[in-house]
Amino acid sequence: MQSLKSSTVPVLSRRQKPLIQVANGFVPDIAIPVVFEDDRKISRDLLIDLTSSSSFVLEKRAFEKSVGRNNTYEPEASKTFKKLSAGNLSYDQPYSNHQAFAHGYWGEDELAISGIQSEGRFLAVNRTVDGQITQRFSGKYAAGVIGFSQKWGVKTLRDGVFRRISKNLCFYTSYNEEAAVTTVSLGAQGKNTKDHIVSAPVQRNMEGLWQVLLTSLKIGNYNLASRNFAILSTLTDKIVVPESVFGSIVRAVKARFDSRLQLYTVDCDLQTQLQIGIQFETITLTTHTFIQSKDGQCILNIRPHKQPTYVLGAAAFVDNGYPTFTYNVKLTGASEKHRFAIDVSTSTSFILERDAFNASAGFENTFEPADSGSFEKGEIFFQQYNLPYNKRYTVLTGYFGEDIMNSTSGVKETFVVINKTNSNEILKTLNGDDWLAGRLGFGLTSPENRTSSLGYSLLTKNEAIMCLLVDKVKRTTTVTFQKPPLGEEIVCDFPEPNNEGLWEINVSAVVFGKFNLPANYTAVLSTTTAQLHLPTKAFNGILKELNATWSDEHQTHVTNVEIHTGPLALKHGDVGALEIIYGSFTRRVCDVRLIDIRAHDKNVIVLGMPFFTCNNVCLDFDKAEVSFSKNY
Repeated sequence: MQSLKSSTVPVLSRRQKPLIQVANGFVPDIAIPVVFEDDRKISRDLLIDLTSSSSFVLEKRAFEKSVGRNNTYEPEASKTFKKLSAGNLSYDQPYSNHQAFAHGYWGEDELAISGIQSEGRFLAVNRTVDGQITQRFSGKYAAGVIGFSQKWGVKTLRDGVFRRISKNLCFYTSYNEEAAVTTVSLGAQGKNTKDHIVSAPVQRNMEGLWQVLLTSLKIGNYNLASRNFAILSTLTDKIVVPESVFGSIVRAVKARFDSRLQLYTVDCDLQTQLQIGIQFETITLTTHTFIQSKDGQCILNIRPHKQPTYVLGAAAFVDNGYPTFTYNVKLTGASEKHRFAIDVSTSTSFILERDAFNASAGFENTFEPADSGSFEKGEIFFQQYNLPYNKRYTVLTGYFGEDIMNSTSGVKETFVVINKTNSNEILKTLNGDDWLAGRLGFGLTSPENRTSSLGYSLLTKNEAIMCLLVDKVKRTTTVTFQKPPLGEEIVCDFPEPNNEGLWEINVSAVVFGKFNLPANYTAVLSTTTAQLHLPTKAFNGILKELNATWSDEHQTHVTNVEIHTGPLALKHGDVGALEIIYGSFTRRVCDVRLIDIRAHDKNVIVLGMPFFTCNNVCLDFDKAEVSFSKNY
C-alpha cells in the first residue's frame, strides 16, 4: 500500500472492522470512521497514515462509480465546506521507487472523527495518476486517508481533533475466528499496561516520520544485531528490510523465487517467528503476519529495498492474544449476519438492542426488533452473569423475544434483547478489543429445554454435537456442528445435567512437574474467560514449582523466561489426563513470563481459553458427554 508524502491536514478514530486473509492468518487495515457534513447518515473510513500529516478524501463526482457512494465525499452537499485552492499530493510505497499522484483542491469542513466533533483541512481528490490511493489490503476501498505523522501542520484534521482531546493515538490488532480486528482509539492510552511490551523514544526527523531504533532481527537460524532505524507505516502490510538483510532472511526460511509472480514463495507449512528488537526489547511476529496467499502459493510478505532503514508495516501491529469462539447468525430484517460469542456456561442467548447500544457497539453489532415483521416481544428479562471463581458479576436487563432465523423454515427461536448492563465486559471479545452482537448459550440442558432456543437451534437434528477447535498457528477458532476426525480422544460423561447447565468433569489429581495433588475437584468448561482458575492449594503448588513471584508492574504472578517445563495435567480417574501446555497459560513480556492462572477458594477448576488453545473439545448434547483430543 501507499504512504503519503506531503504537508498539511489529517486525523483518526476509534476502530475498524474488515480485514483480509493471508496464508496462515490475517493482516488488518488500520482506519478510523468519519462522518462528513455532506451526509451525516454515512460513516466513512479513512485509512491512517503515520508517514504524512496530510489528509484527503475522494470526491463523489469523480469516484462514485468506481468505489461507491459510501467511499466518497460531496463538497457541494455540505453547507460548511469552504473551497480554498487547487492542490496535489504525491505518495509512494516505502519499499519501492513507485510513485503516484493525487490532484484536486484543498478545502475545510466540519466533521466527526470517531464521534469527536472537529474541523480541518483536507484535499478533495478528483483525479489520480498511476495509483489506487485508498485501496485497502483486501482490495476494497476506503474513502480517504488521514495523516498522523509527527510533522505538524496549520489546520490539519489531526490537529483539529487533538485540540479537543489528549494527543494520543493507539491502535492494536486481535483475532476472531474469521479475521483480525483493529481497534483505534483517540485521546486514550490504549491497552492495559500489563500487556505493555516496549516503549521506545522516537527519533526526530525532518519528514515527521515515526522512527524508532531497531536493535536486532532474528528469523530461523539468522540472527542480526543492528543499530538502524525502523519506520512505522500503517499503509503497507509489508515488512521492508535492507537488501543486505533480505538475502539472509530468504535463506533462513528457504524461500524460492517464482518467476511468474516475480516474488519469493515459501512452504505453506512454514512455522517460524520473526523477532524484531526495538530499543533492545523483542516484538514477535508469527508466520501468518508475514506470509500471504496468492494463486495457491504462499508469498513471503517481506520486501527488500536499497535503503538502510527498515519499514514496519501493519503486520508488526498484530496482537495474538487469546481468540474468542464466535458464530455468525442472521435474523429476519437484518442486512448482514450478527457475530455472537459461544457461551457454554448458560442456556440463554441474547443480542444487543440497537436503541441502547448503537452508539457504543456499532450498527453491525445491534438488533432492531422493529425491522423484523415477525418479531414478538415477551416478558421482562433480568439476569446476573458470573463464573464460579469470580465474585464480580454482570447484570443484564432487557426482554424476551421470538423471531425467525433466515436459515430456518418459519420456525421462531427464543432469545433475549438486552437494553441495559452494568458492565460491557461480557459484550466484547476476551481481550476487550471488539464488540460482539451478543452470546449464544450452549449450556448442558435436557432436550425439552433446547426446543426453541436460538443457540440450540443451530444443532443438527440427527446429531446434537458442537465442536470447538483452535488453530494454534493462525490463532483462529472454528465452531462446527459436525464432529471431524480428531484422533485419540478422552471421553467424559455427565450422568445428570446440573442446575446451572455447566459442562463439568471430575478431576482426581492435579500434576505439574514434581507437584502432584490428589484431589476431588470439578472442572468447568468456559469459553468466555481468558485464564485458568484453580483452587488455592493447586494454584500455590504450581507457583512454587515455577518459582513464581508477584509483579506489581504486571499485576499478576510472573516467572523466569528461562524456565521450560512440561504440561499441566488434570487426571480424570482411569480414563486419562487432560493436558494444558506451558505456553498456553504463560506469556512472555520483556524479561518475564506472565502466568494466566488465577486462584479462588472453591474446589472448582475453570478451564478457560488457555485450555482450548491446546485441546479440541466436542460437546454431545444428546449423550451428555464431552470428548477431548490434543491439537498440539
